[in-house]
Amino acid sequence: MCTQQTHVAGRARVWGRLTFLTVSTAHSFSTAAPDIVALIMSLPPKKIDNNMPQLVAAYITIFAVIWNTVNGLPTNRARCPEGYNDGQFAELCFRLVRTPLSYDKAATTCESDGGKLVTDKNRAKHNYLLKTDFAVSYWVGLDDIKEENSFVWSDGEALGGFSMFSESYPNRQDTDCVVLSRLTNLEWVPYDCEQTFAFVCQKELLW
Repeated sequence: MCTQQTHVAGRARVWGRLTFLTVSTAHSFSTAAPDIVALIMSLPPKKIDNNMPQLVAAYITIFAVIWNTVNGLPTNRARCPEGYNDGQFAELCFRLVRTPLSYDKAATTCESDGGKLVTDKNRAKHNYLLKTDFAVSYWVGLDDIKEENSFVWSDGEALGGFSMFSESYPNRQDTDCVVLSRLTNLEWVPYDCEQTFAFVCQKELLW
């Protein structure tokens, strides 16, 4: 009985430590995985369940998925479609088209390839686009063509609480389409939809 209680207590300490490693912001997957292995290897053989290796492997896999999700990385071996080599965010891939086109033609080009003009709906996505820095100003899939000051994303979703509109370039009645402008450190700037800019298409990963 004593041996069994000690065994259970040992397992509890192990999984408690593993949980700590998962939630600790000081550990990345590359540094936490060796800690997990070392922790298991430090236990006496009699205190390791027959299923412990499989459980640890599963735990490490779960940890990797959690870590990648939190950091906006793909959670498996999925790949980007051909031509989408400019980067990945969460489960999306991106393609910069440098040929300047009007907003409508840019949107049509993305849709003909099964994608959409890139959206910029939250701080994490915006920071990713800043980090990627395509080195040009480009159209994003945001416009108020149907109703003035009612902006809608390329996927049909209305503009939410997140906004990066530049205060230096207020929206006017003749500027219905949005550009991520290098003139304003990639803030949103409304332009006449007939003007021509480069653009970025986004598309889901291939599983």
